[in-house]
Amino acid sequence: EGQQLNIQLQVANTTPNTTLIFSTNAASVLPSPFSFNPSTGLFSWVPTFTDYGNYSVTFGAFTDNETITISVLDANTAVLSAFGNPMPGGNINFIIADPVAPYQFYILALSTSNSSVIQLSDGRFIPLEGNGVFVASVFYPGLLGLSSSIGFLNPVGNAMATWTIPNIPLLSGQKAYAAFVTINPSMQVPRGIISISNAVEVNIG
Repeated sequence: EGQQLNIQLQVANTTPNTTLIFSTNAASVLPSPFSFNPSTGLFSWVPTFTDYGNYSVTFGAFTDNETITISVLDANTAVLSAFGNPMPGGNINFIIADPVAPYQFYILALSTSNSSVIQLSDGRFIPLEGNGVFVASVFYPGLLGLSSSIGFLNPVGNAMATWTIPNIPLLSGQKAYAAFVTINPSMQVPRGIISISNAVEVNIG
């Protein structure tokens, strides 16, 4: 994602003075704009940060065609860090950073485990267990003491969320895990997910 791909088509053993016209079905396959010159056979594409996946693209000249697979890897630019007082009643500040997603929507979630992960249909995964704490943090964050865990990144792709750990002594010695995703809200999930952060472990003292 975010890197330019150039493909120069060539045809061997052409008849002299033959005008070559190249073709491709990329317009019906690729999810974002590309450039293609049918006279020179030069194809160029810079996948966006929501173009993760594999694409079968056919190129041709005259009656000859060849299909190739273009694999776009996830750039995974989201980074989560945390600091604060990990005690019952204390505050943890989460620094949310995704430099390729300024102004985009983000959701930070909590879970009590990351021993299993949430698999997405495009092959990616969110590094948290999808348990009741995860669901509550996404849909009812205030009940868990989360603030600013859902919102929009600033012009440089940063935000900060705060978790006020419930003042419950039984939480001492427990672990919590946090991660966030950035999303293009005009696109459907999972393709609209721009980046998925690392999971941060919080050891409650």
